[in-house]
Amino acid sequence: MNELIPLIITQIICESFPISSAGHMMIAKIFWEYIYKTPIILPKEFDFFLHVPTIFVIIIVLWSRWFPPIRFLFKGLWAQLTNKKVSSHYYTLLKIFFKIVLYGLIVGVIMALFYFFIIEWGERLITPHSEKILTLGLFITMSLLLSLFIKERQKIKYSGGLTLTRAIILGITQGITLLPVGISRFASTYVIFRWLNVSPRRAFEISFLFYFPLVTAGTIKGMFSLYFSHNLAQMLTPTLLSVYFFSGLIALLGFWFMYKIALNKKLSWVGIYMIIPLSIMGFLIFKK
Repeated sequence: MNELIPLIITQIICESFPISSAGHMMIAKIFWEYIYKTPIILPKEFDFFLHVPTIFVIIIVLWSRWFPPIRFLFKGLWAQLTNKKVSSHYYTLLKIFFKIVLYGLIVGVIMALFYFFIIEWGERLITPHSEKILTLGLFITMSLLLSLFIKERQKIKYSGGLTLTRAIILGITQGITLLPVGISRFASTYVIFRWLNVSPRRAFEISFLFYFPLVTAGTIKGMFSLYFSHNLAQMLTPTLLSVYFFSGLIALLGFWFMYKIALNKKLSWVGIYMIIPLSIMGFLIFKK
């Protein structure tokens, strides 16, 4: 499993940036195989398992924003169960909570439709042209990020948070990013919410609010699959555990930095970085 270390580091760190972690992992795989002429066979649930550090990164960075309302909800629920006085703010939060759950189900259903009815056909069409399709996906990610240079110069009043229409758009957007084409889920959802005049803070937090339960469920599924396929022990060697830990620390710093520059309307600058992976893919395609 040590031959997978470059891919592990790439996946864990890039997951914290709006640059397509799956796309970068594919580039690392292609580049590794091109340099060393050695094919790399990835376990089927490899990607799911590597989201474990991502879960902790999201919790740590967004803890101060998510935990207080959750704690208030539980306190209000306990007060209600013990027949104590309940704050009116509790009922407001309760309505918001059920709204989030409802919209989360809508997003989940749309993504499930993409997964079961599109991914199968998409993979058949994409696989024979994977490198060119990946290049296209990376270009789309770059274009989305660079479009923020225009958006962030506009002085438009923010139009609130999540609505039914935005939930549907979010579901479609995240469904499209399920395709293995290098389109960053982080970049696409954040940028689209910004163009819908959602504030930078809310665009960032809503994006990961609906991503968090999905990535958690996928990680748990991946770990169970690895366990029953007897591959989990191979992923938990001392060497790999140290790689997860230090890569996770870098990912944590990276995610915190992305959050800060998003709040300062500077996430567009990440789009300039995308020239690098696009150049690498152009080189690899040309050499073939």
